[in-house]
Amino acid sequence: MKPLSTSAPTLTLAFALLGTFAGCTLAPSTGEKQARASVAQVGETLRPARAKPVLPALTPESPLTDYVRFAVLNHPRVEAAYHDWRAAVAAIAPTRALP
Repeated sequence: MKPLSTSAPTLTLAFALLGTFAGCTLAPSTGEKQARASVAQVGETLRPARAKPVLPALTPESPLTDYVRFAVLNHPRVEAAYHDWRAAVAAIAPTRALP
């Protein structure tokens, strides 16, 4: 039986492909899972059941925390920042995927 002969370019290409795909991971990392959990938790606070939350009724006797909660939950920039963060976390998986 004759030994199988392969050319140097073929071997180089085979090892390059093997090296390229050896380090690919398709499973979500713990950081990605943690980011998704954080987005979900904040989303439930900002928009419970995907609806605008009930804002606290403000009175002169209301504590400062009620005023801050009202301002944060009612400010459009806070909601926009949340949606930007959610989109960035959602973009992790396609970025991590193979081309």
